[in-house]
Amino acid sequence: MADPISLTSGVIGVLSLGFRVLDITKQYLGSVQKPKKFTQQSADERFRMHYGGFTTLMVKMLLPDAFRQVQLIEERIFPGGDEVAITFRSSYISDCNMTAVAGAIIAQVAITALSLPFLSETHWAARAFWMASLISGALSVYFACLLQRTVGVLYRAEDIRNWLTRPDEQTLKMLALVDAVKQVDPQEPDPHQQQKDLEPTGLGTPDMTQARQRIPRSASLFSALVMIAPSSMINIALGAFLLGLGIYLGFLWTRHLDTQGGKNDSRDVFIIFIISTVIIIALYATPAAYKGLEISSIENTNRNIVERNKSKSVESNVVGAQSQDILIQTLIDTLHQTTLAQQAAIKANQQLTAEIAKLASEYGSKPATRALVDDEILQQAHESSTPARNAGG
Repeated sequence: MADPISLTSGVIGVLSLGFRVLDITKQYLGSVQKPKKFTQQSADERFRMHYGGFTTLMVKMLLPDAFRQVQLIEERIFPGGDEVAITFRSSYISDCNMTAVAGAIIAQVAITALSLPFLSETHWAARAFWMASLISGALSVYFACLLQRTVGVLYRAEDIRNWLTRPDEQTLKMLALVDAVKQVDPQEPDPHQQQKDLEPTGLGTPDMTQARQRIPRSASLFSALVMIAPSSMINIALGAFLLGLGIYLGFLWTRHLDTQGGKNDSRDVFIIFIISTVIIIALYATPAAYKGLEISSIENTNRNIVERNKSKSVESNVVGAQSQDILIQTLIDTLHQTTLAQQAAIKANQQLTAEIAKLASEYGSKPATRALVDDEILQQAHESSTPARNAGG
């Protein structure tokens, strides 16, 4: 007679291995469709460069959801506008609500399973797995609420992008430049002013909001891990509950604990449990895996088209120039021009103050000429403020 623990663990292990093979196959088929030469690095290459090959392999094998979350952030949220970031925040908050509800349900079912009859006479692993399911489900509720509060206070789209960004040296430098320009010249440019076409970046005149959106960013692995943590706990809780239930039913059969039932009733219930679990999981997992292959094929095709267009644009407009260098130079030039304009305005005000003081000292003792002095002061003030305004413009 087979050991219930070995049988249940073997069935769940085979299911997990099958789903993992499908996932690896999907990733492989997606990778072979990428072009051999890109102008910019793909998400896989950037991830490998930042975290190393071993970490990339482990994340893709053990935490594929985290890697997919990194790809989603870099390909959908960072290139998108403020509306995309705000929509992402709202969608994730709704996801946290559903995760909290699911975790509470699983925790309630697990704590109810601990009161089943003959549980103390079965193997201790059944209680251990149900206890793990209870803990994982309860903590998923807590962490989902905590994440909902953390993401919910990110009111601005820029705050959302910063929370999802890996703060490397290049990104921090460009963010500092944008903030420096904004502090020196906090006024937004005229929306009707005609903008220059700076291909391939399309930055135009220094609109600070658009400049921050176009800063090249890398998604943070830790942000992705934090975001998938509650849903991963749901998976652990559900898997532990099913494993504990299989062990309980298996020992109920092998040790003949249910004396009130028929001779083979416990065996038949255990067999039905294994078959129904495999079939029900396969009903969703199999078409979902194949649909993932289809989506991956479409996304890779679109990604290849975008990358080829970027490559052609760079080669035809700017030979050997990178978009990061253009953005940095644009911000530096803007900061320099604004500083010069303010210096010119300060110098003009100083000259005006000196002239007024000189006139006041010369004509202050002559009451008959005060009207003439006033007219001359107003005329000089008007003439001095004109070049200052021109320099500031």
